[in-house]
Amino acid sequence: MAKAKAPKKPPTLASLVRLAGATEESFIEGTLAILQEGDNERSVEFLTRLNLPRDFGLNPDGIPSLEGLDVAVVDWQTETVIIEGMEKFIERHIRKLKWLVNHPDVEAVNAGVGLYRSKCIMTELRIRRVLALLQQSEVLNPIEWGVARELLNRAYRDFRRSSSLLTHQFYESMVGSVEREEVRAALSPVPLVMKQHIARLAGLRDEVEVARQDLAVQPEGYPIVRPPRYFGGDLMETMSWKHFWGEVGTLQDSMRQHVELL
Repeated sequence: MAKAKAPKKPPTLASLVRLAGATEESFIEGTLAILQEGDNERSVEFLTRLNLPRDFGLNPDGIPSLEGLDVAVVDWQTETVIIEGMEKFIERHIRKLKWLVNHPDVEAVNAGVGLYRSKCIMTELRIRRVLALLQQSEVLNPIEWGVARELLNRAYRDFRRSSSLLTHQFYESMVGSVEREEVRAALSPVPLVMKQHIARLAGLRDEVEVARQDLAVQPEGYPIVRPPRYFGGDLMETMSWKHFWGEVGTLQDSMRQHVELL
């Protein structure tokens, strides 16, 4: 009688982290794959350990989109766990970008662009996950709606922070220490990448608003209501969004002018 095959062991985190650090495509594929496993602890550890190298491979056609890919969401409680790992990834790579600001050289220029683009990918992933949870829901309690707003606001704010760091401190450091032609070669695609990604995030924000209009919130002991756009001071209010898009649009235009003047 043939022996039953032992269950296949999942790949080690070390191997997954190594593979995910090769290119933008493998970063997306590896991150989505481990989230699809459904092991929260393992997912958070992967995201916490993920440390993209200086030679992170960039897609020549721009930042790959996650549209149509399975982001494998479960529920709001799970999402608050997963976001811990995503936040650690963002903070680690913000620190790396700041380190490059203080250690400018030719390699640092290209590395900084790669770090920025990885944070753009993570921003899109975070928003798409919240959107997927909203789209699979009909009625939320106030805590769940509050979590949705907070996760969205964090994602958009982190994108603005990364864009500001790249446009100001990073650019100024590199152009002051590295040959201008080297800086131009690395940064010339960035303004268009920023413009395209801003448009992508704006489209996702519109999808969130459509999902909000199909939702209801059930406060305990009160009638069902539609989720409000604004309360508590966040980016869900119209004027806040107008100000936000103005800020990131100005950053994109500043980077375009930087490159044109090099």
